[in-house]
Amino acid sequence: MHNTLRRLGLKREAKEKYAEISEAIEQAEKAELDRILDDIASGSKKRLIRIRNNESDIEMIYLRCRRIAIVLEYFRFRTPKRNAVLKKDCGDVIKMIAFNEYRLNTDKANVFEAADCVLALSDGGISKKDVVGVFSKQHLNDGTAYGENNEDLPNLLLNISSYLLKRGEEELALRAMRYLVECSRRRAGEGSPQHREIVASIALALDTKYPQFRYDICAAENEKFVPEPNYEYTVEDSDFYWALGLAANSLGKNEEAYEAFDKSYGIRQKLLGEDNGFTQLACRERAVLAIMLGKNIKENVDKLRIFLEKLQNGKFSEIMDGKLALIYEAKTLYVILRFAVEGEECRECKPYLDRYGELCDVFGKDSGEVCINRRFYFNALGLYWMTVGELFKAEQWFKTALEEDKCESGTENDVSDVVIKLNLCTVAIRQNDLERLWTLLSELEEMKEEDDSKFTDRCRYMMQFGICVLYDLDYLEFDEETAEQFKEDIDVLKEDIIKNEVSDKRRAAEAAVSVYMTAKLLITSDFATEAEREEYMRLMDQVTEIYAPTLEPSRVAAINATTAGIACLRHDYRAASGYITAAEEFADSTEVMPVALVDLYTNKAVIMFALNEEQRAAESAKKTLECIEKQRCEYVKYCNDKRLIGIMTFAQRAFLTVYGVLREVIKDDWALYEFVIRNKALASLTGKERNRVIQSGRMDTSLAKKIRAAQDRLAEIEARGVFVDSSADYEAEKEKLREMEAEFAEEFPEDTVFTDITAEAVKRKIPCNSVVVEYSLYFEAEKADSPNEETKAAFDVFVIQKTETDCSIRRVVIPNASDIVERTGKFNMILQKEAQHEADSDDLDEKERLRASLYHDLLEPVEGFMAGFETVWLAPDNVAVNLPFDVLGRSKRDIPGDRHNFVIIECSRDFLFGSDGAANGSGSLIIGNPKYLLNEKTISPKAKQDSDKDKKHESGGNERMVSYADLRNQDICPLPFSEIEANMVSLYCGESCFVGAEASKNHLLNCGTKRNIHIATHGFFDLEEETNSLYSSCLLFAGAGNWLKNGNATEKYGNGIVTADEISRMDCRNVELVVLSACFGGMNDAVLAKGFCGMVGGFAAAGVKYVISCLWTADDFASAVLMAEFYRQYKDRKLSPPAALRAAKKYLRRVTIQELAEKNWFDIALKNGELSSEAREAVLALSNMPPKFAPFNNEIYWAGFTCFRCN
Repeated sequence: MHNTLRRLGLKREAKEKYAEISEAIEQAEKAELDRILDDIASGSKKRLIRIRNNESDIEMIYLRCRRIAIVLEYFRFRTPKRNAVLKKDCGDVIKMIAFNEYRLNTDKANVFEAADCVLALSDGGISKKDVVGVFSKQHLNDGTAYGENNEDLPNLLLNISSYLLKRGEEELALRAMRYLVECSRRRAGEGSPQHREIVASIALALDTKYPQFRYDICAAENEKFVPEPNYEYTVEDSDFYWALGLAANSLGKNEEAYEAFDKSYGIRQKLLGEDNGFTQLACRERAVLAIMLGKNIKENVDKLRIFLEKLQNGKFSEIMDGKLALIYEAKTLYVILRFAVEGEECRECKPYLDRYGELCDVFGKDSGEVCINRRFYFNALGLYWMTVGELFKAEQWFKTALEEDKCESGTENDVSDVVIKLNLCTVAIRQNDLERLWTLLSELEEMKEEDDSKFTDRCRYMMQFGICVLYDLDYLEFDEETAEQFKEDIDVLKEDIIKNEVSDKRRAAEAAVSVYMTAKLLITSDFATEAEREEYMRLMDQVTEIYAPTLEPSRVAAINATTAGIACLRHDYRAASGYITAAEEFADSTEVMPVALVDLYTNKAVIMFALNEEQRAAESAKKTLECIEKQRCEYVKYCNDKRLIGIMTFAQRAFLTVYGVLREVIKDDWALYEFVIRNKALASLTGKERNRVIQSGRMDTSLAKKIRAAQDRLAEIEARGVFVDSSADYEAEKEKLREMEAEFAEEFPEDTVFTDITAEAVKRKIPCNSVVVEYSLYFEAEKADSPNEETKAAFDVFVIQKTETDCSIRRVVIPNASDIVERTGKFNMILQKEAQHEADSDDLDEKERLRASLYHDLLEPVEGFMAGFETVWLAPDNVAVNLPFDVLGRSKRDIPGDRHNFVIIECSRDFLFGSDGAANGSGSLIIGNPKYLLNEKTISPKAKQDSDKDKKHESGGNERMVSYADLRNQDICPLPFSEIEANMVSLYCGESCFVGAEASKNHLLNCGTKRNIHIATHGFFDLEEETNSLYSSCLLFAGAGNWLKNGNATEKYGNGIVTADEISRMDCRNVELVVLSACFGGMNDAVLAKGFCGMVGGFAAAGVKYVISCLWTADDFASAVLMAEFYRQYKDRKLSPPAALRAAKKYLRRVTIQELAEKNWFDIALKNGELSSEAREAVLALSNMPPKFAPFNNEIYWAGFTCFRCN
């Protein structure tokens, strides 16, 4: 029953197929007839001439042969009508074959060829005897029996198969091809050149959609072919191996493909000659596979370059048309770029990149070739610019690649999002942009959890390296749990790299580096045993031994330099010497980027000094400084200060190290001083040089304006993020800014001449009758025979005395810098607590101890050299930049501020920047007591319910400070005394002031022509250092409360907040003095000598000559009194800003209640309508104190005000 149903089903299907084929034949015949009639009607004879092997004939042969096969296979009992159709089909097929093969209709070969076509197109249910018998009845011949030889069959069946593939009849086409292979094997003989040529023809006729079929027919033949001794290879053999190579390559069988192309190339080279086009094509494919397999990469890339040159010169025009030549050109460029753009010869790749980009434009997105791929092009451009050190350009091209559509093929040759993001990670590492690195790695981890198919071993190694960098630079805390995870990771890496050696060169490079970084973290941590450390060192040696011969010299140099650094940390300087020697040998053989050379020569300087080779140590230290100089000249193109600080951190750390060596070898104090002024606060110095170029007018002003506008928008979002939730637009604005920063770097003048910073030049610029005290932190160099358990830091202090006739220098060493830095931070925090009335008796006792000890360590060693000099230019280093030096002393009654006029400078080289004379500005800008909340109705109901809080809003407190919590809650109180202060200042300056609703930020942002700027408002500095001081250091103006509450900025008021970042981009070269009568305005970040940051840094970058600001919370009343006296001294007595400030501070310490009353301070304060009842009571209580009482004698009221000389 089942068989019967099956037969009925097949019969029904056969009838449907028969009907379908018959209809197709009718339509084809009608179309051909219509064509002929049209040609007759038009009088054209051209198309009446029948062309052999045209597509319509191939179609008709296929259709009739297919119908014959169906009839013979499924209709054993045929009707007369169907027999008549069969007879006609057989006759027509014979005639068409005869015509297309240039034979007579009676030629016996026609029958056999027709029979083969039917058999090839059947479903396998008929025999050859049946088919030949049918055709024999229809064919009149001489009665000769048909043999097995038919040399014309391949072309016809290949044409039919190609036609079927074009129609989408894939199964039938491949069946026909299999039949053709079997026929060829029977007739031509297995292993014969003729048969191998047919197999090659079939394989080459198929496109890449059928890789497995192509490979199967070629591999099967190759396996059975065993050449006899002295076998003479033919051109057909070379074509076969060519086809086998293409088939194996399409399936990723690279080793097999390489062997096939190698044979094809060898045969063609012998038979056709080296210069023959087909020989060169085989040579090209062989070279491509060799490169992919890591075999003699440089040699084979050179072969591709030779091929490319010949191709571009038209040497192969006879064997390929114009389009094919362009495809081969693009594919060859693709391979060259894949393996050369990150290598030692990357600088030679730019012409190739440009040409490849042109070809991508020619073919567009629909080239059909994986190797013609704009995404690959953009990524390759990023790799090129990254390799030559242009990190801005590299980043932009990587991002462009990320935005480009992926290649439709989805093959491994396509550049995945994972690969591009990992390249962006590398850029972030080189820029020391750890925040961005963390973001990228987090995104990659999410992608890996969703789909890990794109995460190759190389990607895994690169991610491991990035994570290690975050731990190595203390962005993430390396704890015991992390150490255990890293131990597991290194075991896996060891298995991958040692046991299963990595053949791919690039994967090997990333694998080796990831091992090194993981091992380094474990070796230098507290969570590995000594035995484990020894094991990891041996592992690093094994990796070097295995992979060094296959890696680029620059990679090997970096690996050896890293190992040398680890050996130094273990005080194993003999081993370190071997590693560093190897590193230098490899570095000398290639071009290495300055940042890598800095690490290499820094390590060498340390090692040579430890081994008592002091001259070699000094030479290496000087090479380090030369490389740092090159970096600085390159990074001057960074218009983003945050990124500039990050990228210069490595160089700054290197200077602290090599200076520790230089000072032990070089005894000339002036020479050492010159090293310091050229390398202290490198980020700040680089920013000054950049601003000088921008302000010189040599750059496109429109671009500068666009960048400033974008930076202002970003600063607004950043500032808001410090206090309330960040805007969702943050990342988008950040990306826009990065794009413009790249454009800025591109347009930065290459011929920029930088300031010549020498000791001699600075000596000439130091004001006469003054003394400079330059502090420079450094790491002490150690000897191999007396190593330190941990790195020790110290200060070299250069004291330069300049009179009318002489300029001398002395150097004083202050040891135990790490302890001093720690005590400085404690002292500053206690002063801050005291200013906020939060210090207890223990704090005050500790403050006195710290005062005396810091004086003993920092000032007493140099104070003798200050004797006789009123003005002292102090250039602190590290956290000491925030230290109130004038109150350090044996006790608070004996302070140096009474004997000297201290002016804080970033570095004495700053005397070289700015003009010698007075600033060119005129007039004054005076702002005080802004109205932070412009519309009182916007106060939340909760705030109105809290009466105390409501009073604070209405009338203000008595401190010029807003806390982090206040800003988070938009709780900003008015400062009534700052309005009194502004009015007083305006009287001395002869200018009107802006207060209340008129105290908008726009006045400050457009003040470049003023000579003096005075701002009395709230200030903010993130003491927790959770945010970057460029954004968290800010001044508040009218409307700030509204913006913090609802996020809406207006045209008149903006957001009401001005950050140090915004100020840094202003042009204030005409401004002589800025007074920030606000708390924390003078606070600076102090990590690795960034120099002035925060508000002072912002105004310094803008070009202001002097900034007076406060280091901690400023009392509103005391600040008003101090500033009134300051301006009396500055304007009426014409004292310099430092001298006027010193006089004002002395006055505030000594002013009595009686003197304050005589100047009506209490009356003026009590008449102020904004004064709260609490503040009013405080003023009344103060006015009733004894007349001789000095209310502001405590240093918290005046010592925080500091004069900074910026330019």
